[in-house]
Amino acid sequence: MTLAAKLAHAPVPDQPAGSDTTNSPAGKGARRVVTRYDLARPTVGQVRQSLERLVPNDFETVWTGLLEESGIHGTEQDRESLERLLTVMTLSVHPITAICARAQAVRLASFDHLSADHPTAEVEPAP
Repeated sequence: MTLAAKLAHAPVPDQPAGSDTTNSPAGKGARRVVTRYDLARPTVGQVRQSLERLVPNDFETVWTGLLEESGIHGTEQDRESLERLLTVMTLSVHPITAICARAQAVRLASFDHLSADHPTAEVEPAP
């Protein structure tokens, strides 16, 4: 069971690794989106943006600590890195960080459920 499913308290169908990013003709780095809901899997970069808005005064310290603890650089695009980051955030002593992780995990679980049942398309990332 994925981290998203555990945090959202709902079973999630297994998704192939990297099933939501592609190097298709749509372009390198195109993302798979559930077209009916215009929903894509959250990224490490989007988690960073959310956290930066929530803890602007302590952001650099908090973010650097999370990256070190999760063993990522912060530029990864893969699901495994995202889940590692969310796990570390969930266990954080900083309550806002844990809440942010929960919100992103719910978004990830929503993407998993909806992409299993609805058509998806590859789209270019927003500029």
